[in-house]
Amino acid sequence: MMVSLTKSTMILRPGRVRGLDNAVPTHSASLLLQASSNLCPCRAVVMGGSGSECGSFKQPLQAPIMNVHYMQAIRARYESLGYTPYRWFEADGAPPWQPLPKPLAEARLGLLSTSGAYALGQVAYHYKDDTSIRALPSNVAIEDVRFSHITENYLVDPKRDPNCILPLTQLRTLRDEGVVGELADEVLSCMGGVYSQRRVREEVAPAILEKFKAQRVDCALLVAM
Repeated sequence: MMVSLTKSTMILRPGRVRGLDNAVPTHSASLLLQASSNLCPCRAVVMGGSGSECGSFKQPLQAPIMNVHYMQAIRARYESLGYTPYRWFEADGAPPWQPLPKPLAEARLGLLSTSGAYALGQVAYHYKDDTSIRALPSNVAIEDVRFSHITENYLVDPKRDPNCILPLTQLRTLRDEGVVGELADEVLSCMGGVYSQRRVREEVAPAILEKFKAQRVDCALLVAM
């Protein structure tokens, strides 16, 4: 998804992400930007990619893309364990959609991944509602990207190919080809498995907005896990 920034609000624009029409909210990413994708990161094809490729691996997908009814599965699991129903985030209203202020080929692009990515030498995330943000250099070597996330089972593909959830190689290529004007000096990451809606609203979202404003980006790409 593409995020367009105004003076005080972080808002979403539809990106060219396959399967976006079937997207459902997942964890704090839905609260952070009021939208998300229920696709496995390696199954989401962003910004014109090929459906036969996953990240930088030029190989056919081994299984067809399919929807995972995540919200229904979580409700059923909570009921089976005797818990009270899971409280999903509900937005107060529709997001204020905004057009890009300039063509993408002239825009400065930011990147946010909720995968818990960090660079070699940075502190990893802890698993209990970690609301901190990591800023990775946009020229960081892919082999120096690490991940820590409460849902470790989703990190199998990112640990093989970080580009499927933090598409730095692809964005650099788009920049070099003139599709994107320029990239921000740093890309942002957070650990998206924060279960406190209040802390996401009051801590995570404002911190990310301030970092994007400081980077003077015109738009940002959200890669939600």
